[in-house]
Amino acid sequence: MVGPGVAAARVERETEHVDVLPTVLHVLTGQHQTLEHVHGIDWLSGETRDSFLETYSTERRTVIRAQLRTDGLFLRMDMEMAAPHLTLLGFEDAYGNLAPSPNIAPHLVDHLASAFDEQLGLLRH
Repeated sequence: MVGPGVAAARVERETEHVDVLPTVLHVLTGQHQTLEHVHGIDWLSGETRDSFLETYSTERRTVIRAQLRTDGLFLRMDMEMAAPHLTLLGFEDAYGNLAPSPNIAPHLVDHLASAFDEQLGLLRH
């Protein structure tokens, strides 16, 4: 970002397009703004994100495609809305290709479940 009073910096963590709005509002107002129903983080506030759930809908809008990102893992799943049902499709590699699901340690399964629950909680607010 470039502007008066904005120091040059490099963001070394993964960012998302949804982070732009909270960051721009911080620049415009000079302070962090708390926004309901906005899942982006303000780059200038020092906030961090442990996990992120990215979703989009197909033309049918009865299935929501989702990708849970946490600890360098990208878990892809489909969520059917007509009759709540979650289908785990596998893990994506760095190019977005589905890779065979690795053997996952029990503590990592718990971490994925916890991250998913956290992200669903954010969507509920």
